[in-house]
Amino acid sequence: MTAQLQCEKNGLTLASVRSKEEAIQLFQQLRKIENADTVISIGGYNYQKDAQWRWVANGHLIDYVYWSLGEPNQKIKEENCIVMQMSMQGMWNDDECFKEFYYICEHSPKKC
Repeated sequence: MTAQLQCEKNGLTLASVRSKEEAIQLFQQLRKIENADTVISIGGYNYQKDAQWRWVANGHLIDYVYWSLGEPNQKIKEENCIVMQMSMQGMWNDDECFKEFYYICEHSPKKC
């Protein structure tokens, strides 16, 4: 089962990171409980034909990015999901969505 489906089972969604402050705060909280080599899925993806990165929570384009140097690189064609690399101070990498990583969920936005 994917990380997003696991989040949804609990009424949540994969986390979106909307600013540098959020990225740093999330990293600082996670490093208290995770190993330095841990990789954590967040809610960014690029499955659309337009090749734009979006948040799974709402489909909005990602307007803040925290990519590691040289990322996203689509090293493998299926690298369509964003992961945080604890070894890189929480910076992002594109990776394969079907891989099993730790993941972080947040409350889903309410739909009207």
